[in-house]
Amino acid sequence: MSKTSAKRKKSRPADTRVASDYVAHVMRIQPTRETVESIAVAVILAFVFRSFVAEAFVIPTGSMAPTLQGQHVDVVCPECKYQFRANASDEARSNRYTVEPVCPNCRHHFLLNRSGNANHRSFTGDRILVSKFAYELSDPKRWDVIVFKYPGNAKQNYIKRLVGLPNEMLRIWRGDLYVAKRLFEMSPSENNALLAGEVSEAMRAEFEKAGNELSADIEVRANSHSILTHHSQAVSQGWQIIDREKGLAYEVRSRLAANRQMTIEFFAPFRIARKPLRKAMAMLHLVYDTHYQAPQLKQVGWPSRWRSTSTANGWKTLDDNLGYQVEASENESMIRYRHIFPTQSQWDHIEEYGELPDNVHDGQLITDHYAYNDFGSALSYGRQSYDEDSKQGMNWVGDLVIETEVKVFGESGHLVLDLVKAGVHFTCRIDVGSGEATLSRSDQGVFGYGSDTAKTVTASTRVVGSGNYKLRFANVDDELRLWVNGDLAEFDTAPQFVFEDFGSDDFAARKNLVGPVWTPKNSGDFEPVGVGAQNLKAHFERLQLYRDIYYIATDDLQLELYESPKEIVRLHRSPRQWATSDVFSTRSMMELFVEADCFLPMGDNSPASSDARMWTDFSVMPNVSEEGTQPFPYFERELLIGKAVLIYWPHGWRTGIKVPIPNVPRMGIIR
Repeated sequence: MSKTSAKRKKSRPADTRVASDYVAHVMRIQPTRETVESIAVAVILAFVFRSFVAEAFVIPTGSMAPTLQGQHVDVVCPECKYQFRANASDEARSNRYTVEPVCPNCRHHFLLNRSGNANHRSFTGDRILVSKFAYELSDPKRWDVIVFKYPGNAKQNYIKRLVGLPNEMLRIWRGDLYVAKRLFEMSPSENNALLAGEVSEAMRAEFEKAGNELSADIEVRANSHSILTHHSQAVSQGWQIIDREKGLAYEVRSRLAANRQMTIEFFAPFRIARKPLRKAMAMLHLVYDTHYQAPQLKQVGWPSRWRSTSTANGWKTLDDNLGYQVEASENESMIRYRHIFPTQSQWDHIEEYGELPDNVHDGQLITDHYAYNDFGSALSYGRQSYDEDSKQGMNWVGDLVIETEVKVFGESGHLVLDLVKAGVHFTCRIDVGSGEATLSRSDQGVFGYGSDTAKTVTASTRVVGSGNYKLRFANVDDELRLWVNGDLAEFDTAPQFVFEDFGSDDFAARKNLVGPVWTPKNSGDFEPVGVGAQNLKAHFERLQLYRDIYYIATDDLQLELYESPKEIVRLHRSPRQWATSDVFSTRSMMELFVEADCFLPMGDNSPASSDARMWTDFSVMPNVSEEGTQPFPYFERELLIGKAVLIYWPHGWRTGIKVPIPNVPRMGIIR
């Protein structure tokens, strides 16, 4: 072996040690570098995801209740066992604690055990996921729940429901929303023709360009009714151009535009804004559920809310006292709902003396009572605050939904469901022999529009012969809907109708306006829901009554009525006064205008939502940065953040362990 080879062999151990040391050094550094790089990549991806794809938000207030909950209490009524939620947002803002919620089902008031029951203390708001990518592919849709930057302070995020789209006029009237699309605008010089009751040739030309050519039979009608508008959009004059040949009423407004110049705008006829089915059902409020009975009310003999009519016979309460049964009869036999619930003082009397109070009322109108807003509160030093009359709901609601679980005994006969609005009976009769459902109305009105109208409409259903069926019958947004076992019935003509005809002579003269009706021979809106049968034995094993959301026409979170709450409650319980009172005909009407590429939001909790209706002066709004800026009742597209899509973590239930139990039933898609 050569000396060189020997040297090489001797040097290998040293070289190997150096190499091994280098590898070990690299191995020590590599995990650290990979960890740092992984964290950096994760942070970048999270930032990109948060900025462009989705972001989590916590709901701070109750303006979107019951759809989304801010800080709230979530309790079970100790009387009827119905679970519900009440607002507690003021606890963080003003140390005013929710101490006495009111059950929406039996109206029982009870004190929370905040010190002894951890779940009686308030919970934080819903945690939701907002898609920031949703509106990159398509435009926002009416009724979407959206998140946007408040136009008075871009650092403050708001969550509301989108109700007004670009280039629209939105009308809030009797709890519903109506929209009219802007067709074109003209110079204020056209005022002269309108004031003279004429349509100029230039106007006709613009109508034709917009695809709405006017006929020869035209009437120009100046608006005679008072309309509330946002102060930034002051309307100096309004007209309707009535095309009598086509039966259309175009709207015209001379108003202050966003550029602070006067303009005349021409709009298509108003149409009611109908909510999609799933959203409409998700936005309902419970009125009463027979499965949740208050034992104390039963014991003292509180009047039943469901009662047979004077001509009905064969009705009995089921053995479990949660439903009703009717025997087969040749005549149509009905039970009807009457809105009789105990007040706080009556509950106090029942609990103290164990007897029925003397002053039980006979019933009242169904109103826009918001259980989420109905609670007694106390400041941190103990003073309680509760005004029962103002919490009762000041506005009559005629849009109702009845659900029932019915057991049919027989192969022929009819089931009957009936909803009343303004004295008009909307009736669904289901022939259990054939499964055919027929809808009718008691007045001279029709279903459908234009040439496709009918006095009655029919659909095939699966209610055939004996069996158990779950029925839901709804009158919401001027449309009747029927579900059988969760399936929507398809009628031969759309069961839609026009209840508020803004172009009619009656409306112009403020006659025959929609209001509750009662006569000695027709209980009307005093008993607005009925179920029954004819030539058929049936068990109505559960009855659930809901009302639609009611949007209030106001700009300051005050009542849209001018009487005191006590007087309103008294009127709601006095059906003989409904026809002579002007309360129902003088409810406020509000119009808001949406500019191009802008959106108008409102909250589902209309009495307690500081939404576009209330954006009056940024300088006096909380947490704003642009003092003195002129606000408008909309926000620009660039302030839109995204679409609220999912409640991924509502509050958890507090237990003895540190890990909260998730509130699984409230997780899900946001409707």
